Amino acid sequence: MSSLIEHLRAIGAVSVEKIAGPNGAFISHTNAEGITGTIPVGGNSQNGTLEDYNILAVADRNNPELVVHIATINEYSVEETMSLA
Repeated sequence: MSSLIEHLRAIGAVSVEKIAGPNGAFISHTNAEGITGTIPVGGNSQNGTLEDYNILAVADRNNPELVVHIATINEYSVEETMSLA
């Protein structure tokens, strides 16, 4: 898991802001060409600051071939792994 700031630098973002909306917060980022993207903030992570967030990459619920990024202040780690082969 990488930090939000590391992730945004890696994708070429030059500015970032946290937006609070009626359905929760989200991260808005803009690259050098002026193209804007958004990242949702996890439901239990609404009160964090930009420097607090990590990025969690998960499969899209409706299209598992797509990866969705979520900003979270929660720490996730692998607790156990099992081979199913």
